[in-house]
Amino acid sequence: MNRGTGLDRGDWLLFLVSCVGGIGLGLALLQLLLTTVFEPALLDESALRITRNVRLVEEVLQTIPPDQLPPGVVVDRSANGPEDRPSPLARFDRQLILRLKKKHGLDRELRRDRPPFRDSWGGYWIRLNKTPNRQPIWLYQPERLSTNVWFLPLLRALTLLLGGLLGIVVFLTQRVELPFRTVLRQLPDNFITPMTLLPEQGIAPLRHLARRINRLLERINNADRSRRQLLRGLAHDLTSPQARLTLKLEWLRDTLSGEAERQLHGIENDLHQLARITEELALLAERDQPPQVRAPVLLDDLCARVATSYAAAAVELQIPQLLVSLDTIALERVLCNLIDNGLEHGQGPVRIRAQRIGIRLQLLVEDRGHGLSSPTRLTMPAPPLASDRQRSRHRGLGLAIVEAFCQDHGGQMLLESSELGGLRVRLELSGTADEPIFPATLPGSARSLLRNSPG
Repeated sequence: MNRGTGLDRGDWLLFLVSCVGGIGLGLALLQLLLTTVFEPALLDESALRITRNVRLVEEVLQTIPPDQLPPGVVVDRSANGPEDRPSPLARFDRQLILRLKKKHGLDRELRRDRPPFRDSWGGYWIRLNKTPNRQPIWLYQPERLSTNVWFLPLLRALTLLLGGLLGIVVFLTQRVELPFRTVLRQLPDNFITPMTLLPEQGIAPLRHLARRINRLLERINNADRSRRQLLRGLAHDLTSPQARLTLKLEWLRDTLSGEAERQLHGIENDLHQLARITEELALLAERDQPPQVRAPVLLDDLCARVATSYAAAAVELQIPQLLVSLDTIALERVLCNLIDNGLEHGQGPVRIRAQRIGIRLQLLVEDRGHGLSSPTRLTMPAPPLASDRQRSRHRGLGLAIVEAFCQDHGGQMLLESSELGGLRVRLELSGTADEPIFPATLPGSARSLLRNSPG
């Protein structure tokens, strides 16, 4: 198919407009050049030549009659001049008369020669003052160098050629080079999805190319979105039977002994391996996600929105009204991850607290399960103690996502035992100088939220 491989009607129209515009610009520049550079020199040259010829002829006429003038000197002795009706003088002619008066002190009547021209380039008839018997005598002065330079065929052809080339260059720059640069600049050099679509600009073949690339990028984005949804669904579906099996193993641990108890430990190890594989699937679904834009949000509203996804008594909130600048989507994912871990591997309800300490934000997520023997960080791994057996998952890939969130917000995560008897996850968020946790200035939407919030 040749569809989209050639210039369309709009491209040809723009090409024609560019060429005409270039020619017009070339003619305007030439006219400006003639007016500012050539015309003053032409005025001086014409005024000097006319002055010399007029004074020379007037001096000669004092001694010889007009009939004896040399053959190259053309005069006319008509009473009303060589032209019955003087033609209007052009701007150049008026400036020439003014230049003759001011610079050379020559005040003479000057008329433009009308067709048929005595000279192919035209000329002037100049009335002489110092003549015998004061009879009217008009001296003809041919015009070789003046505004008629504009009509020189070579100069006009060169102007048209340069103007057309200028139009072609403008067309190629605007419709080919710049759009092609944009396509090259915005083409993804990695496979991080979702990939941004290309602007469909330029000539028809370039627009067709960008459109086909965009279709390919859309298919890649859709396939990646489907893959992530499938991985999230698989990870979610695997957690429910794992949780049920964990509860049943907890009940069987107190009833079995001997070889049966040893086999039970083997089943627990297998179940932990399956849990880690599930976490890897969940992490794979979230990997290579583009960075989210931080936005100001009311922390209590965000936590309340997260808590509504669980049973009424599953989450306790002790959140003051704080306006914070965070990656809200990532924070919701982190809170859901910690609440799920607390309910699955500890005992509910899970309590979430927050407080502001200077420029830092501290978030505490606590459950009532088995705590840790000593505080630890995810970046300092250690083998789980016997009393921490059921909390080993807190050192896995799930909390790696939480740790990455803390690092992105200039903070750290600490795992410690809670006064509730379970595990407490402490998030210390400091932000950066460019992106503080607590914004110094509030946008209008944030001020409206604070103004309309109760309390």
